Amino acid sequence: MVQVDETIRGLITNAVEVKSDTPDPDLSNNVAAARTTVQAPNAAEANLGLIKTGPATAAAGGQLVYTLIISNTGPARAAGVVVSDTLPLALTFGGASATQGTCTPAGQTVTCNLEDVAAGNLSP
Repeated sequence: MVQVDETIRGLITNAVEVKSDTPDPDLSNNVAAARTTVQAPNAAEANLGLIKTGPATAAAGGQLVYTLIISNTGPARAAGVVVSDTLPLALTFGGASATQGTCTPAGQTVTCNLEDVAAGNLSP
């Protein structure tokens, strides 16, 4: 086993040779090499999920409350998380709140900038 230097990228060739004090009539098979491509390690990944819930029925002219739950089940925090919810034309935005970050409307789209969502975290 060998340890690869963290700064190395690209092709590494590791050659080996066998020799003997006894004469060897075929030296062509006394050398071998292994070639390995070294890549950057996989960055830890986030695994975002989204659930949207709301009432099954609503009265015309009444209010609806939708709840969005964002989860991160990955091993790493999710950076720069943004949720965009485009409302149907029949709905008028009335307000939003978030347990982290900020939500702002623009036309029929509500955008919530949650910043970072930690691994194993839920963000309603």
